[in-house]
Amino acid sequence: MVHIGSIKPVAPTQSGHYDRVCTIDSHPVLSRSPERAGINPFTKAPAAYKAASDESRILVVWSGIDARTAVAVVARKVASRLGWRYEPVNAA
Repeated sequence: MVHIGSIKPVAPTQSGHYDRVCTIDSHPVLSRSPERAGINPFTKAPAAYKAASDESRILVVWSGIDARTAVAVVARKVASRLGWRYEPVNAA
């Protein structure tokens, strides 16, 4: 997987948490970040780490090497639906 870009709000107040979560959950090829297994640094016991879905103001776009173009098309559509913008990694 490679980072191919980000979806960012045009203005700080655009599309809140509910809009982002609904867009991700309703899209057939999008998913939330999966839980990751790790070690609790304090107890040294196994722990599951889950990304907080309610704080993100930037959606990071990842893709397999062979799917970059198709994923970028989906990212642009999602950004448009939210009223945000898609910024490819190579954009300045």
